[in-house]
Amino acid sequence: MKTSIGVAFSFALLPAVGLGQTTIQTPDAAFVVARQANLVTVMQQQCQQVQVQTSSNPGVGGAVVGGVIGAALGNQIGRGDGKTVATAVGAVLGSQMGSQPAQATGYEIRNVCNNVPVQIQQGEIVTFEYRGRRFSQVFP
Repeated sequence: MKTSIGVAFSFALLPAVGLGQTTIQTPDAAFVVARQANLVTVMQQQCQQVQVQTSSNPGVGGAVVGGVIGAALGNQIGRGDGKTVATAVGAVLGSQMGSQPAQATGYEIRNVCNNVPVQIQQGEIVTFEYRGRRFSQVFP
């Protein structure tokens, strides 16, 4: 191993063929000019617990049930020709009452999650100079 190093060194000091001058080889080296973090944006889910007011909203189902109950009550109240009118009015009033949201009954803790952009470092960008030219490389 020492012999090959000595031989390589001795060739470096020999005169260049046809030039009449001595050339000395210098090691190739790259010089670091700048280093900076390689930041990337990723979506991350962030969750938090929030207190919300609870209420029951029967929606369409409540309107249908209210209409049926109202029609049945109107049918019981009306007599003769007014029975049809009472049934119709009971159905309309019952459906309106059934579709109304109920009053708030309390509070509840719920877990609410959202996707948010977050920047994280993923390696490093190194800018270096080699033989008079600049290069940049991303390293993990």
